[in-house]
Amino acid sequence: MNNMNLNILKNSKEILDIGIDKIELNNKDILNNVLFAMSYYYDISKDIRCIVAIEEICKNINVDINIRIFLYWQLVRISFLNKEILNNINIKEIYDSILDTINKISSLKDISEIKVKSKNKQIAVFITNQFLSYEHSPTKVLLSMVKSINDKFKEIDKIYIFNSTEMPKTSPCSYYKPSVFNHINISDEYFYYLMKLASIDRCEVSYFDDIDETNSLKKIDSILEEIYNLNPNFIISIGGSNILADMCNNFTDVYTYGTTRDTPIAKTKYLVKSLNTTKIKETLINDKQSIIEIPQGFFGLEDKYEESYTREEFEIPKDLFLISIVGNRLEEELSDKFIDICKDILTKNKNTGIVFIGEYKKEHLKTKFPKDAYNRLYTIGFKKNLISAISLSDMFLNPKRTGGGYGGLAAISCNIPVISINTGDVSELLSDEFKVSSYSEMLDLVNSIIGNNDLYISMCDKTKTLSSKYEGRDWDLLINYILKK
Repeated sequence: MNNMNLNILKNSKEILDIGIDKIELNNKDILNNVLFAMSYYYDISKDIRCIVAIEEICKNINVDINIRIFLYWQLVRISFLNKEILNNINIKEIYDSILDTINKISSLKDISEIKVKSKNKQIAVFITNQFLSYEHSPTKVLLSMVKSINDKFKEIDKIYIFNSTEMPKTSPCSYYKPSVFNHINISDEYFYYLMKLASIDRCEVSYFDDIDETNSLKKIDSILEEIYNLNPNFIISIGGSNILADMCNNFTDVYTYGTTRDTPIAKTKYLVKSLNTTKIKETLINDKQSIIEIPQGFFGLEDKYEESYTREEFEIPKDLFLISIVGNRLEEELSDKFIDICKDILTKNKNTGIVFIGEYKKEHLKTKFPKDAYNRLYTIGFKKNLISAISLSDMFLNPKRTGGGYGGLAAISCNIPVISINTGDVSELLSDEFKVSSYSEMLDLVNSIIGNNDLYISMCDKTKTLSSKYEGRDWDLLINYILKK
């Protein structure tokens, strides 16, 4: 370890000993040094005190609001990958403190409520933090809702999509290995392509973002005023925390739909969750908010791509029993323990392979796997047609993680066994026979299925039963419910 790193470690320990509340954070240089030291020390030590220190900075009203928003998303990402962190910090309190500050300093803080009678019944507004490609789960969910309106709700003929781009694409402060998020410039041509791909052809759909504006408050105020002047019939926010959506809630009712099974962290009046229920249900959770539970379906899973895949093009033998592992963050989500059971599965079952669908570099596994087992690992990257990619496999394996629900649904629709640890989004889609409580149980179940063809066929039949439960459900139930409010 070089002298610079040793100094950072020394500074980190001194900061933790002194306490964040004793440090002058109004000084930009000091703030940057503290943030870099805490993020660096956490990365190498996983000392939870560093995360608690960052939480304190994030809630400090004297810290620049753009930095606080950036830090919030760092904590969201860290806690998404490690749920145990939520035992030590309160993400909701952090978000509430940020929103409270913005409500006080926003130029539109005194905006008046839109009366129901003055709402434009022909207009619907969607808000998102990211609007990317058709393969991106939140984007696909949003477009599937728009399609539902396009096809079945003739009273709405104009739809506006606002991308608030609040998730940071750069770091406004010194921070070790910052999590930054993808944002792309959506050209008119590309947006037209997405509308055509989603078969949205009746409604007039417009897209807005302010991707080049780095001042979060200025960006939010600018878009907020546009939405207010539209007087929309309703607003739906996709993907959890969204400051713009929560600011809109000051003048009209907003519905927040989170793309994980957790209750969205948001201040909008309605929080929408997809659950294993058969009918829509609304429950008051405090004097200002309700949770709306809607039946889970294959939302947005329609196959819009003509392209399909074969094992041959990826040089995967046709007679190999193939297990798929799918995700957007595989490098972060696949722990050493999970990789160990993958090695054990391939070592025991010589006619079995594993395919990683998503970004994953298998090269670092070369020294961990026997040569023969390593040669049965395949990586095919992200694929536009996820259902076709998963259908190359005979089984879907889900690690311990929070997300992955979209991939899990796609696998269920392929009618193959979906085996999962009994926590996280995927497990909540499954019946008990597909869930295990540990990786050792997962290894035993997978080996049993591979070694017993009758058991494999039985598990496929059970997946078909599960799949039939989700078929035929769409967004109509939610949109109808909103329109009747």
